[in-house]
Amino acid sequence: MAVEGCMRCVKFLVFFFNFLFWLCGIALIVIGIYVQMELNNTLIMSSASASGAPIVIIVVGVVIFFVSFFGCCGAWKESYCMVTTVREGARALAELGGRGAQGGRE
Repeated sequence: MAVEGCMRCVKFLVFFFNFLFWLCGIALIVIGIYVQMELNNTLIMSSASASGAPIVIIVVGVVIFFVSFFGCCGAWKESYCMVTTVREGARALAELGGRGAQGGRE
């Protein structure tokens, strides 16, 4: 089922923005790996908790990578299942972000 008119423009905009987020996910993964490797190369670590931040960056990058990948494929192939996966992934990220902003309180 091909889309026409304005919906075709929306399809390409969704694909474009998901592609940008996909690139940002890759960038977060690379930055997290680089920082983790640099922390391991230092002789004296000030604290063990300093190693936690790069791991969180890598995990967030992987989640963004997969959610935006499904968004790109869903927009390109016009797949309802993939677009629903993106919606639920974005909802989960928003929920986790809200919990993090509250400090984990109910």
